[in-house]
Amino acid sequence: RASFTTDGDKGEIVVTLETEGSADIHYTLDGSEPTATSPKYEAPLRIKQNAEVKAVAVRPTGNSRIFSEKIDFNKATAKPVTLKVAPSRGYDFNGGPELTDGLSGNDNYKTGRWLGFCENDLEAVIDMQKPSVISHVEFNTCVDKGSWIFDARDIEVSVSQDGKTFKQVATKQLPALGENAADKVYTHKLDFQPTKARYVKLKAASERSIPEWHSGKGKPAFLFVDEISIM
Repeated sequence: RASFTTDGDKGEIVVTLETEGSADIHYTLDGSEPTATSPKYEAPLRIKQNAEVKAVAVRPTGNSRIFSEKIDFNKATAKPVTLKVAPSRGYDFNGGPELTDGLSGNDNYKTGRWLGFCENDLEAVIDMQKPSVISHVEFNTCVDKGSWIFDARDIEVSVSQDGKTFKQVATKQLPALGENAADKVYTHKLDFQPTKARYVKLKAASERSIPEWHSGKGKPAFLFVDEISIM
């Protein structure tokens, strides 16, 4: 098993590994298969760059299954996140750090990698901790229409030097989902002229009224968001 936390002060993803009973854990960070000759896990791993963590518990009776997880870094990874509006109760998980932990959620919105919002919008401010030139922001949404989870609608990116005064640099309006739209992970990308900033604010509006074709018509939909990338 593995757990992931962010160290915003150091810009690192901290990986803690554990297994049942007494067994040595061996790991690799380059995607290669771990064996008994791979480095032995003795303390939490502190990741500062792209890595594919693989680990195995080695026992005389046989090795465990191999754990595997990719961590992708960008300018937002492991940086502090402030949410202006809290996620919906039950879908708040860690309350923000999962948006910049380098781990991308799959099409299961219940894994704890996604934050869910209903009757509220995502409004997240990422502190990159130093001014950086950026020109691209993207994030993922998880759509599961049968669970009343729809896509984002209006998206806005703003930047700031002091975290107080923000300037809008990009907007995008997404169409309402149709009945035949796929249930899957959607990636939304916004490009803009290169600009120097320390703080980046991402706003994404949820669907306030589920369409007529749906059994939940007229009710507010959920918006599930994960992994904000800044480049």
